[in-house]
Amino acid sequence: MKNNSTKSEKCIKRSETSDKRNEKCIKRSETSDKSEKCIKRSEKVNKLLTQLELGTKELFNSEKYKNYLTTFSKFTKYSINNTILIYLQNPDATLVAGYKAWETKFKRHVKQGEQGITILAPMKYKKDPDDDESESFILYRPVTVFDISQTEGEELPSFSPVSVVKDVNGYQKLFTALAKLTDYKIEFAALAKDTCKGTCNFTTHTITIREGMSESENLSTLIHEIAHSILHEDEYNSRNQAEVEAESVAFVVSTFLGLDTSDYSFPYIVGWEENDESLLRHSLKRIRDTAHVLITQIEEELCEEELNKEELNKDDLTTDNTDRNNANTDSSNDNNNSKAVQGMQLF
Repeated sequence: MKNNSTKSEKCIKRSETSDKRNEKCIKRSETSDKSEKCIKRSEKVNKLLTQLELGTKELFNSEKYKNYLTTFSKFTKYSINNTILIYLQNPDATLVAGYKAWETKFKRHVKQGEQGITILAPMKYKKDPDDDESESFILYRPVTVFDISQTEGEELPSFSPVSVVKDVNGYQKLFTALAKLTDYKIEFAALAKDTCKGTCNFTTHTITIREGMSESENLSTLIHEIAHSILHEDEYNSRNQAEVEAESVAFVVSTFLGLDTSDYSFPYIVGWEENDESLLRHSLKRIRDTAHVLITQIEEELCEEELNKEELNKDDLTTDNTDRNNANTDSSNDNNNSKAVQGMQLF
């Protein structure tokens, strides 16, 4: 019996040892899997960064820069890096979201076989996950998003400023909304056609727009000069840089609003500051931030006006209904009085 008991104990110990070995193997395997995933993720990020670097160099071509700004006008909330990545992979993209986001937030689903757009998402990590006060750091990981054209499902309701521009009174509405975005005085005056379409005087805080231009030119010029007033009153490296930044903001906002941008060109971007990529990135960030602020404020102004219009329409409708009710009451009283008179005449 004693021998059997000893044998059982040995078997149990062997089994426990085997289990521990298996656990170690599993942990090693998991660690190995994690390492492989990290390596693959790192390779993917490096590939995106290389693509980003090459893509940025391409932007020193005037036409490609203009094409990039067209994509950029739809994604002013995204970082410069991600707008460049979206432009390089799908220049016709208009609205992007992750696979699950399309399903849960928008009630749409990605079509089968669609190739996603890879962008970089910032992830916050702690050096010691168990310590709340541990120092944190940011790492970027590749994530896949899909354009709305790659999905199908419910229609997305939206208010578009483009509809206001196409309205009969759209020009005046938009000009008024833009004028509210600056504390500079806005005036029209005769300016030499060969010189410029507008000026921004930092001393007198005055924006001057050349007389006799089309409505679309007036709006684009106003946006251009407002950009100058925001970006260049205090600092700018060179006249070329200032013009590229202001014209880029005007192009992005005008494209967003659906204005005609066919005559835009960016000759200054070619050979700009000896193709200094760091300077270009710095300017792109300033352009992005300014365009985003202007677009957001324009939307707020126009949406507020639409809401006020709806409230006025409701008030008019209520007044109209009250007038109708009063008119019906008066009519009813008139009919009754008429019958009474007729009755008196009959009798």
